[in-house]
Amino acid sequence: MAAQQKFRGTATAIITPFKTDGSIDEAALRRFVDFQIKGGV
Repeated sequence: MAAQQKFRGTATAIITPFKTDGSIDEAALRRFVDFQIKGGV
């Protein structure tokens, strides 16, 4: 049986930004993920 690994640190829910046509706004998503990474999340 594999050992269970405990989670450590901080985790946040990541939003999915959409454009007005319903497609994913990839540029906004990249900015948001970069912001999370720079914040240490």
